Amino acid sequence: MIAGEYRTNKFMPLLFSLCRKKEAKDWFNGINLNTGNHGSENQIELHHIFPKAILKEAEIETELVDDLANIAFLSSKANKEISKTLPSKYLKKIETDRLKKQFIPIYEELWEITRFKDFLQERRKLIIKELNIYFAEIGKSFIEN
Repeated sequence: MIAGEYRTNKFMPLLFSLCRKKEAKDWFNGINLNTGNHGSENQIELHHIFPKAILKEAEIETELVDDLANIAFLSSKANKEISKTLPSKYLKKIETDRLKKQFIPIYEELWEITRFKDFLQERRKLIIKELNIYFAEIGKSFIEN
């Protein structure tokens, strides 16, 4: 359902909406994730949690490299600063709450390149759990109105 290449995944806008609903912030500078952010450094970009270059070096299939579960939303500045850094290095520096609001598994062992596929699977579970909560809330609001 939510697996697949992010550019063509119909759940991509919904993932962004869920992050906004959770009041997710940029991992480093704390700005709200907002398409109306001002200044080039604050524009929201799609960030590969496990960097593309490193995954390609590890000969991971392209469809997994660009999987929706490998994408987070960050400011342009933060995205460029992370660049090719492994998640096992940079995610440790981020407040746990900020990671949770973008459905990042907080188990550090999943941040290793050798556990990339496990990371994707766990993140999908977290996203699906939140989708179910969201849809239950929507259904409840329709019934109540």
